[in-house]
Amino acid sequence: MLYHPFCIFADFDSLTEEVSGAVPSSTASFTVDLEQHKPVSYSIIATHVDDKLIFHEFYVGENVIENIFETLKYVSGKLIAKMHRIMPLSLHLDDCYDPRICHICKTRFLPGEIRVRDHSHWGSGRINGLAHQACNLNCRANYFIPV
Repeated sequence: MLYHPFCIFADFDSLTEEVSGAVPSSTASFTVDLEQHKPVSYSIIATHVDDKLIFHEFYVGENVIENIFETLKYVSGKLIAKMHRIMPLSLHLDDCYDPRICHICKTRFLPGEIRVRDHSHWGSGRINGLAHQACNLNCRANYFIPV
């Protein structure tokens, strides 16, 4: 199973302001806006898959929407750069994977099929297991950050 090494969580806080608007009609049904939400603060945290807190920001002030988008662009750019780092493979004799089964599609290797070492493309350099060459090529690392 592929996973993302990073995830960003974001939350807004808003205050409601009264809206002056149309007066209800006695002859027709319609909706009247009574209040409008005005964002006044946000909080962003970015986490790593091993439960490490990588980034946290709490902001209160003007231009909340513009500020959160600038912060998200900055943080996601830094995290994507980390995802593109090339790490050396960590080859361990005690790696516990089954040499007879592709760890991606969970089927047995047939005689003559090309087996490859599937490894993490997101900075750990660890070997995930043996895989069919086709399975490994079809597994693409997605370089985006879920928010």
